[in-house]
Amino acid sequence: MNCRKVYVLVFFAGTFAACHDTEKVNAKIFERKHLPDNQLQLKYTFEFKDNIYIDSFTIANKVYNYEFLEVNIDTNSPEKSKPLLKK
Repeated sequence: MNCRKVYVLVFFAGTFAACHDTEKVNAKIFERKHLPDNQLQLKYTFEFKDNIYIDSFTIANKVYNYEFLEVNIDTNSPEKSKPLLKK
């Protein structure tokens, strides 16, 4: 790969990364559901810019004693959240 291609690739990668701002917000777990194959589904809700969002995720069935968790959201698309689990 020549130098020009590398510079163009780095430029676009940097531009793309700058367009996706993320933020951590607190979410409340409001439902736990045991699924087949030893899985646990957790549903949570969070607020961002006066809007309420609901999402869920599935983990290996284990005890998760927390009622709240942090989620990482894309500030341009807050419905795309990623939970940050406490250990």
